[in-house]
Amino acid sequence: MDAWLEIMKETTEKPDKQLRDKVKEKIFSIPNFNENKVALFCNFMPFYDLESNKIIAKKIINQYILSNNIKMQIALSAIIVNVLAVSLDENNEKDVNYFITNAKKIKIRPELVFYKLALSFFENMINYRTTKNTKFFNKSKEVVNILISIDMSQYGATLQRLLLKYK
Repeated sequence: MDAWLEIMKETTEKPDKQLRDKVKEKIFSIPNFNENKVALFCNFMPFYDLESNKIIAKKIINQYILSNNIKMQIALSAIIVNVLAVSLDENNEKDVNYFITNAKKIKIRPELVFYKLALSFFENMINYRTTKNTKFFNKSKEVVNILISIDMSQYGATLQRLLLKYK
């Protein structure tokens, strides 16, 4: 319960480092993930640095990439999008190909459209940042326009700010 309260803290509140470290160690040491443990990791990803998130995410992806379970496909997609978003935000795009390649292995289903759009945005922004080819920037811009047009304007606005930041 304390961990859930900790994750809900505002960025202005002082974090309980000891509690966060305890949660991180517990999740990091999980040998095999089930649905509940994957959901737990998804919720506590903000506690980890990028490299730790990548290590745990790779473990989960390796275990479940071939799963047809829609809940697991959603979780994998969310994990991958989060890793790409943090990689972009931290100007650390190394090792992202593993995540992009595995995301493409997840077949598109109606429940995954949002994640596929988000993946497309981050993949194209990373490609734009590494190549400076404007076709990738324009593809990311198209994703933002789609999200805004289907009334996901808050998330679209967030991605729009990233477009401006990385232009």
